[in-house]
Amino acid sequence: MKPTVFKRLLFYFIGYTALLVGVLYLAQRFLAPTLYFNQIVADDEREMNQIITAFKAGATPLELEGIGETFEGEISIYSAQGTPLYDETTDGALRSIDVVRIFQEGSVEQLTGTSPEYLEVYRVDETYIYRMKTPFAPFVSNIVLLNQFFLILVGLSILLVVPVSYLFARSFTKPVVTLNQMAKSFAALDFKLTAPMARRDEIGELSRTLESMALKLSKTLSDLEKELAKEKELDRLQKAFVARISHEIKTPLSIIAAATESIHAHVPDAKKDYETMIFEEIERLSELTDDLIDLSQLESGRFTVHKKPVSILPLIDSVAKTLKPLSARKMTLTGDDFTVDGDEKRLLQVFRNLIKNALDHSDLDGPITIHCDASARAVTITNPHTPIDAATLARFGDPFYKPNEAHKGHGLGLAIARQLLKLHAASLSFTYDDQMIVRVQF
Repeated sequence: MKPTVFKRLLFYFIGYTALLVGVLYLAQRFLAPTLYFNQIVADDEREMNQIITAFKAGATPLELEGIGETFEGEISIYSAQGTPLYDETTDGALRSIDVVRIFQEGSVEQLTGTSPEYLEVYRVDETYIYRMKTPFAPFVSNIVLLNQFFLILVGLSILLVVPVSYLFARSFTKPVVTLNQMAKSFAALDFKLTAPMARRDEIGELSRTLESMALKLSKTLSDLEKELAKEKELDRLQKAFVARISHEIKTPLSIIAAATESIHAHVPDAKKDYETMIFEEIERLSELTDDLIDLSQLESGRFTVHKKPVSILPLIDSVAKTLKPLSARKMTLTGDDFTVDGDEKRLLQVFRNLIKNALDHSDLDGPITIHCDASARAVTITNPHTPIDAATLARFGDPFYKPNEAHKGHGLGLAIARQLLKLHAASLSFTYDDQMIVRVQF
């Protein structure tokens, strides 16, 4: 069962009440008799002092009887031998053994009778023995009645403490539950609140603070949504502009290329270098335009692929053979073949971009290794490279991103490869571990 503040408060309140009543009962049961006994002894001694003072002052038995009428107990005065000199009781003389004990101890308090029925307090001086005899049975009856009363009180407490504890715990936790529900609605970005709690304590202050926070968050969220809508619209317009410009550039480039080829025979040999430069720039612009068109279609979601079973190892081998004449770097293809469901043309484009990127951007000499892992259905491209920080690796694959301007290309190849792999339910990742590692996971 899940612990809650309500359950804990209920348990603590019931336990505290039960403990308090239990302590009071035990105190009444065991401590109260002793306290009452000591109180009666103190009262008897105070009354006895009045009798002793009057007796030493020469009061007659009649005067002593008048003084004793104001006390609840009965006064007796004995000689040093235990003979009664003044006795309100019919007990007679004291036993010799009692006289000796009283003189030895100087002060004696004892209970007599079978119940017991009386409390006797003895005091002595050099010549006389004084006794105050007080009925003890009423005191015992009162203690019994008081204990019974406490038992009834314990029963009533048990009956009342549960509902009272429940109401107390509920009154405390109910606003907390309400505040928790408000916080959950905030977490769900729902800031529609009712009026704050009409309380003047800390919980009411907290509810008003939450309402104020909700109003500010609601306004901030509304402003952010408006800004986000503007950003999305700007992004849409930018992509539409790039796509349109790319198509517009494609046509004049084709015309320029055709016109340049038509005047090839009329270009003097001394100007052939200019003609070659024109063809190279036309080809570069044509590749850039094709990449922009592909990226625009991929990002817009209108790009389609035509899938069929494709063997990865032969496909990568053909790409490596095509790129080998473009670089003196050694390329090694290892691993086992596996088949994926994909568009062969677009997969060729992906691995051409990745391998060509490794050839163009490796800043250390050394072989490039391409490994096909059939069991993991992954392809890794490893090439020597100086250390690359995590922030730079995280941006690989972003459109138009280049770590520095010295890098060749336009920063579109990796972005296109990543988008094409998404259409094949595959992922592209970049890591550095002594070498640059590009991993394609199908």
